[in-house]
Amino acid sequence: MPAELVALRLVHVLGGIAWVGFAAFNTYFLIPALGASGSAAGAVMAQLQERKLFTVLPWIAMATLLSGLRLLMLTSSGFDAAYFETRGGFTYAAGGAAAIVGFCIALLLTRPSMVRVGALLAQRAAAAPDDQRRIDGQVARLRAKAGVSGQVSTALLLASAIAMAVARYL
Repeated sequence: MPAELVALRLVHVLGGIAWVGFAAFNTYFLIPALGASGSAAGAVMAQLQERKLFTVLPWIAMATLLSGLRLLMLTSSGFDAAYFETRGGFTYAAGGAAAIVGFCIALLLTRPSMVRVGALLAQRAAAAPDDQRRIDGQVARLRAKAGVSGQVSTALLLASAIAMAVARYL
C-alpha cells in the first residue's frame, strides 16, 4: 500500500474517531451538564475556550474531511462515475456527504451558539440581578439552538461513521 494511502487513512480514521467522539460527548454529556450547572458553566466554558477546544475541533474535522476526499479521489480513480454506481462507492459518498453537512451545521450553528453562551455566562457573574435574568433568557435560547443543531450534526456524523465502517463490505 502506498505511503500516501497509509498516511491518509491514519489521518482520516483517527480524525474521525476524535471528531465523532467529541461531537457525541459534547451533545449528549457536556452541553446537558453545562445546562444543569448554572453559573458554574461559565467557568467551564471559559476554560474550554482558553484550552482552544473550539479551535482544535474544527481543524480535526477539516483534516478528516480533506483526507477522506483525497482517499475517495484515489480509490474512485479520480471520481469516476462508475465507482459511485457500486454499493460501496455510493455508501462512501453518502457518508462523506453526511459528514460535510454535519460539519457545516456544527460550524455555522452549534459552535457560535456555544461560544456566545460562554461569553454570556462570563458576563453574568458581574451583572446586576435584572441583567442576570435577561442573560439567563439569552443563554436558554442559545442552548436550545445549540442542542438541536448539535443533535442533528452528531446524528449525521454517526451516520457517516456507520457508512464508512460498512461501505467496504457492501
